[in-house]
Amino acid sequence: MKEIKKTKLLIVEGIEEVRFFGALLKHMNIDSVQVEETQGKTNLPRFIKTLPIVPNYETVESIAVICDADADPESAFQSIINALKKAGLNYPGSHGAFSQGHPKIGIFIMPDGLNPGMLENLCLNTLLRDPAMRCVEEYFNCILKAGISEPKPIAKAKVYTWLASRANPARRVGEAAEAGNWSWEHPVFKDLLAFLKKT
Repeated sequence: MKEIKKTKLLIVEGIEEVRFFGALLKHMNIDSVQVEETQGKTNLPRFIKTLPIVPNYETVESIAVICDADADPESAFQSIINALKKAGLNYPGSHGAFSQGHPKIGIFIMPDGLNPGMLENLCLNTLLRDPAMRCVEEYFNCILKAGISEPKPIAKAKVYTWLASRANPARRVGEAAEAGNWSWEHPVFKDLLAFLKKT
């Protein structure tokens, strides 16, 4: 990260998340948030440690960190807390909340702070009633019957199979967000939207 240009920061894992959340913030008419990637979860501690020395850091009012739970949401949350502590920064007491102090800092663990998973699980949960999902499920059932191991993580595989059924089958999750493939009004996004509004 070379320079801070806005008063609010949103820290995410990778470029797909940058595009996804950029599209979501645009939908929310929020333009005061700078979205930055850590280039992977393992780089998050180093990114946070160096944050206070980035030019214009003193202008930052709030920092939101959004990260995948993967196998363990509590572990993912605690990992971010530890990184914030080592950097001498404030930290919130729970998922979806913001700390006191300046800057205020919040953490959101995808998909919902309670269950294992990732961004793709969040997206997948918006598709449960989509007609194409029946075909997606049939495809993976066919794969298993053919003796082929189920891909992991399965949520990512199912989301990209669903995206392959759209007009432009080459889009990834972030590109799909920019193209309007995700229904931001779906109840699944409610907590995430509320978190971003507090940023």
